[in-house]
Amino acid sequence: MTRLNSKGFTLVELLVVIAILAILIGLMLPAIQVVREAARRSQCSNQLRQVGVASHTYHDNQKKLPPSCHKVSSGDGSGQAEDKLQPIGYSWMVDILPFMEESALYDQFDAKQGSPDDASSDEEVREGISRRMKGFICPSSSHQPSGLMDSDDENKQGITNYVTMGATHAESLELSVEQNAKGCKYDTTATKPDGAIYPGSKTTLEGIKDGTANTIYTCETTDEYRRWAVGADASVVALPTSKSGAAKEISFINKGEGQNFKYAAITGWEIGKFNDETTIKKDNRLSYLSWKYDDTEWSSSNGYVDVVSQKADGNITKEPSEASDQVRKGVSSYHNGVIVHGLCDASVTNISTETDPQIYMFMTTANAGDPSEKPE
Repeated sequence: MTRLNSKGFTLVELLVVIAILAILIGLMLPAIQVVREAARRSQCSNQLRQVGVASHTYHDNQKKLPPSCHKVSSGDGSGQAEDKLQPIGYSWMVDILPFMEESALYDQFDAKQGSPDDASSDEEVREGISRRMKGFICPSSSHQPSGLMDSDDENKQGITNYVTMGATHAESLELSVEQNAKGCKYDTTATKPDGAIYPGSKTTLEGIKDGTANTIYTCETTDEYRRWAVGADASVVALPTSKSGAAKEISFINKGEGQNFKYAAITGWEIGKFNDETTIKKDNRLSYLSWKYDDTEWSSSNGYVDVVSQKADGNITKEPSEASDQVRKGVSSYHNGVIVHGLCDASVTNISTETDPQIYMFMTTANAGDPSEKPE
């Protein structure tokens, strides 16, 4: 009697096949993640492009771009000193809703005279600002997946990852807030912020003298507390200054005079002088593109606080615990190595987190007469 030989796999062979398959899957997963992230970044770019197109349509109708925040009266109309126009109104995103097929939502607000504070007494406003707007949220966002800032149904508000670029520095942006401000640290002649869009702005496309294709309009942020309907949350600045932590200052060389000035976003500054001739150490040449938010916390009274330096001095003894004390992230992204930006011509570009802060400053200013391209 002849015994038939078995043709099946041995246990060792089976284990080898399983190991090979596991290795192949392990090699494929990172590639799959890269492809998925590329698709999400592409969708994010498309969303910012739609925002830009809607803003241009708003411009066609209103003959100006929307302000980052509407200014409304903070007084009671009695003519007293407290009756001042303050940037406490709705955001630019509310303005462009009709041009993003959201006219019904827009009609729930009084965009020019009202305020998000009306939500405390107006149920229709409360419902409107709690709307989750998919087109205002980066697809790569890992925080607040619901798109809402608060889980409490009474107080929830829709969040956004997209904000306007208001100015190069906080000192400049404050020119749209303070009543008697006549300048800022880097330009004593300035009377308004140097970015394209800021609280109360009436910027026209023709008025952007540096060129709409050279000027930043919008950018991303990973701050999970930015509310799309609230003007106060709708704008960021490009560069940290002394108000933003321990000596994080930017200095440039004036070609004509050969002198050092801080925060010089004015005509006459030449690319190529920053790296070679500045007196500021390389470690202090920072933009929010590469800001280490893990080392920074937000204080409503002090702005950005450098946690590392403050802890070393003994000024901070514990970690921030409440939402109002958390980091208010500026320009930042969930995409690896780049941050998607919308330009004033409605185009979209990816800006590297390693971009020279001087170049980024030039891209932020709207009418400084400075260059915008990198030197060869």
